[in-house]
Amino acid sequence: MKNIRISTIIISFIFCLLFTGCNDKQELKERTIIESIGVDKEGDEFLLTMLKFSATSSDSGSDSQAGKSNSIVVQGRGKSISEAIEQVTHYNGNQVFLGNSTVIIIGEQTAKDGLNGVLNFFNSNHEISPTIYIAMAEGSAESIIKSQIKKGNYGLIEVQDMLDQGNKNGLVGKATLMNVMTRLQSDGSDPYLPIITKIKNDEGNEDLRISGMGVFYGDTLKTKLDSEETKGVLWATDEIDHSLIVVDDKEIGKVSVDILDGKTKLKTYIDNGYPVFDIQIECTGTIKEAAKKNGGGIDIQNIDKIEKMAEDKIKNNVSAVVERMFYEEKCDIFRYTDFLKKYEAKYWKENKDNWEENMSKCKFIYNVDCHIGRPGMEAKHTR
Repeated sequence: MKNIRISTIIISFIFCLLFTGCNDKQELKERTIIESIGVDKEGDEFLLTMLKFSATSSDSGSDSQAGKSNSIVVQGRGKSISEAIEQVTHYNGNQVFLGNSTVIIIGEQTAKDGLNGVLNFFNSNHEISPTIYIAMAEGSAESIIKSQIKKGNYGLIEVQDMLDQGNKNGLVGKATLMNVMTRLQSDGSDPYLPIITKIKNDEGNEDLRISGMGVFYGDTLKTKLDSEETKGVLWATDEIDHSLIVVDDKEIGKVSVDILDGKTKLKTYIDNGYPVFDIQIECTGTIKEAAKKNGGGIDIQNIDKIEKMAEDKIKNNVSAVVERMFYEEKCDIFRYTDFLKKYEAKYWKENKDNWEENMSKCKFIYNVDCHIGRPGMEAKHTR
């Protein structure tokens, strides 16, 4: 009996080895490997502008090739995303592979037309990682994608690195495909995307930068926030770990506070029939720079005053953008409605159909506690 079982296992193993060769495998050279994707809408057609990896573009290693890109721009048009991608296969007949893509950039007009028609394709594509970054272009996605190719190999990772570092430094939120789709599928929460724009540097060349945040109502672009307003959103949604705050006082001067740790908590309850959102922000920091008129550093006795100024600045920053979004734009990019659904389910069930009307009646409470450690510079200037 034991010998029969062993024979069965051996035969099964042999069959596995035989059938693994029956799969339709594709070698690297048979695929068009895409590194970043730009999506624009022109009329009723999609224009896809993509960076295609080219293993032969800079293989020589010569000085003349140094700094040159190992990618080329490919484009496709179609009535759908699928058709536009299919057009790219006409370049060399290879199948397009999206699994190496690091960012999807949505053109501004496409964002105005709606995200669902674009992101549903990528969300259902098994090659695309749910953690891929989604960003919006100031203008066309085509121009952002093409600007990368001009910078050689460094430009290919510029957008990804920019979003990575921006997230660490409190400039952008975690706008991944998974997070954006979660917001799109929510009853009351709305998505946002970081905005990437082109600027001229001192040498007259084009650089890319994060200029703010695009706010959506449902899946369509509603408004834009500048960098300071974006920071307020990130404070309100517990997405800031590191940031720089500059406060100014006639006696103390300008002081830069380096926030090293930020934490935001939210409590919600119903008062007189309407929701109250209690936003509690705690952060710690250090004095990074002090520009006093008479020179010298910060006296220990001034730390309390600097803490209060930093707290007020954070509070004003958060309250301005929260109340603008709720009272004026009727957009919940903070996902506060998710808290209502979880902790005040009865209220949400009774009021979700007229939620927009009730948004302007919500109350917000802001509590900010900023603790500053050693000032770093305490020597007084003497004449």
